[in-house]
Amino acid sequence: MSSQWSPPTNYEKRPICVLGGGVLGRRIAACFVAAGWQVHIRDPSAKSRDDAVKYINENLSSFTALIATPPKSPGSCEAFEDLAAAVKDCWLVFEAVPEVLPLKESTFADLEKHAPSDCILATNSSSFKSGELLSKVKDSTKTRVLNTHFMMPPQVTTLQPQFTRTRANLFVGNHRRTNDQRTNRPRNFPIRGSQTQGSRSSSRDSSEGILWFHLQPNLGSDQARSHGCAG
Repeated sequence: MSSQWSPPTNYEKRPICVLGGGVLGRRIAACFVAAGWQVHIRDPSAKSRDDAVKYINENLSSFTALIATPPKSPGSCEAFEDLAAAVKDCWLVFEAVPEVLPLKESTFADLEKHAPSDCILATNSSSFKSGELLSKVKDSTKTRVLNTHFMMPPQVTTLQPQFTRTRANLFVGNHRRTNDQRTNRPRNFPIRGSQTQGSRSSSRDSSEGILWFHLQPNLGSDQARSHGCAG
């Protein structure tokens, strides 16, 4: 497997894409819109696309309120039926399609074909490791695929990428940094509206790339229910 990988170029001006406009996908999208990003939502269902955009528009202020230093203005959200159009120019794609292995395998094959070659490809699957979804992609593509894990409600505060020789690992929220991270100088990789830093690790990493979205839900029950996390 090739170890050549570089962070996405000019990412500040490029969109983020969420594949799947369901309950979790639309909330992932809302996090990034609130933080000032241009977000594309792709779903083959017209109803899911419409519901996702409606949810973001109606609840955006709740997500913005969770950001310590919100941007001067929120980002934007656009829904797509066509995958190729949705991922065009994106620097980061979240796969949040149903937990069906053949569907996820085909989705990553499509991403390899249509997404930019420097785009980070993330699966939000809670059932499969990223490596289990890549039977149809080239080894060169596997170096930029990683797992993500959002919980309810997904809340973005800080984003910290850790770049290794073969993987791209990103960590969000309050987390414990490893010794390798502490001994390396930070590399800026901002989410708009939040304090952010990233670091480069010089150690080899043979594990799955993982994007952890660490949440700090200190919401009251009414607010939590509005985000879908309270019973």
